[in-house]
Amino acid sequence: MEKRLYILAFLTLIILEGCNFHSKNRVDESWEAVRQSEKIEDLISFAFEYPKADIIDSCILKLDQLVRLSPEISLSKYPILDSLNGEVKFGFIDTNNDCGDYYLKKQNTYLITIKDNGAFHNNKKLSYEGLKKSIEELLNKWHPKDEVPQRKLADVKYFGTILSSKLIIVLDTDVEQFDKDSNINWKQYIETLAMVRLTYQEIWNAKAQEVWKTDFSSLEFDRKLAIMKCLPFSMELNFVKRTFRN
Repeated sequence: MEKRLYILAFLTLIILEGCNFHSKNRVDESWEAVRQSEKIEDLISFAFEYPKADIIDSCILKLDQLVRLSPEISLSKYPILDSLNGEVKFGFIDTNNDCGDYYLKKQNTYLITIKDNGAFHNNKKLSYEGLKKSIEELLNKWHPKDEVPQRKLADVKYFGTILSSKLIIVLDTDVEQFDKDSNINWKQYIETLAMVRLTYQEIWNAKAQEVWKTDFSSLEFDRKLAIMKCLPFSMELNFVKRTFRN
């Protein structure tokens, strides 16, 4: 019996080491694909996917250099659908709207500002618990008279016609205008991206458990997409202070 347990433990260790090896290979390959890029969106997409990578400091250094050249660039998140492997990843693209979408209503946003001493929402330091609670409420609770994100009709497989939230998570910084002395707390910026991503993963997971009694990661691909349409994840990234017209 002891010998069998020893062999099982040994095989488990080999499998885990193999997974780590392939995971590291994937990170290295992804970094090799973007390390020479001159596009901010490529580097942000890497940081969003691999916030804990060993080479994240190299990514931050390159990001800082590029943002100083184009500080008013604004990025938007988009899904990368891999139906073959049943996975959904995310990347970012240039919106071509300096300092963000001019027509975006502040009512439809959850604004997070990155400062030297942390991430803030409504001038209060943001915690993961506070973020998760707020996003859950904004996505799930709605009344037309409340000052909450607007809704739109959406036809969603398995769920029928629903009112889907127009909520957009917006990140900005407290830098009014870039000069040689301006600095972004990049560690906090990337940690906040990871925190937002984890929040949505947990929200989707809770919905999967509620409807299908299983984890989100175990769902068939079309069921994953259905949950993501019910609880949409939209995001805009800015590197200077964001202003709204309304």
